[in-house]
Amino acid sequence: MKIRKVIENHHAVFGIIFIVGFIIRSYGLSEQPPLEDEAAAASAATNYIKTGIFGQVMWYHPPLRNIVVFLSGGLFGGYTAWGLRSGSVIFGSFTVLLLGYLTYSLFRNRFISYLASLFLCIDPLHISVSRQAFQEAITPFFIISGVLMTYHGIRKDKIIYCFLSGIFFGIASASKWHGLFPWAVSAAAYLAAPWMIKDYKGDRHIVIRSLNTASAFVIIPITVYIASYMPWLNRGNSIGEFVNLQ
Repeated sequence: MKIRKVIENHHAVFGIIFIVGFIIRSYGLSEQPPLEDEAAAASAATNYIKTGIFGQVMWYHPPLRNIVVFLSGGLFGGYTAWGLRSGSVIFGSFTVLLLGYLTYSLFRNRFISYLASLFLCIDPLHISVSRQAFQEAITPFFIISGVLMTYHGIRKDKIIYCFLSGIFFGIASASKWHGLFPWAVSAAAYLAAPWMIKDYKGDRHIVIRSLNTASAFVIIPITVYIASYMPWLNRGNSIGEFVNLQ
């Protein structure tokens, strides 16, 4: 009976899967030799934060990785294995948790959400990228966070959730540009929700809806995205040069 109660409590099951995912992603991390690109990522992170100069590795991607690696190194006292990779481990593990909540929100089915979270928990590729100092484990966390907040913004008709969604999509896109597609789909979903969802009880005023969409899904994420380039902009580079850089 106790096991049945645990299984019926999706918070408990998601918590267990999250813990398993974190253990898998962190086990033996210190014994895993750094890749050449990971060592270069440490140098790139320090150069970017302290001088605003892009480093020699993956300079063509937006700079969130540099920020995460730099903060991670500061948290663990240097670019040790955990100093390099803790951002990926933490974000990768929490992605397992968030995916469970997202699928449960969408389908209201515990079995489906348990499987989604479990499959990502044990996915070899996701485990691998969650143990490396790159963007691949960071970006999905913010994408899923953005989609989840958009869902709650539509369902509860509270714009604050969409403001949070805009922040998450801005951060996701500051990691890699594949955050742009779910960002655009989420914006369209919020804008069209009153006319696409039967018996929708939220605001249907097109002008207000459009202004809220522009605020949450245009102004906020673009501001967050530009903010990730502040070390570079502080070197005296202009917004025009920023646009050309993209």
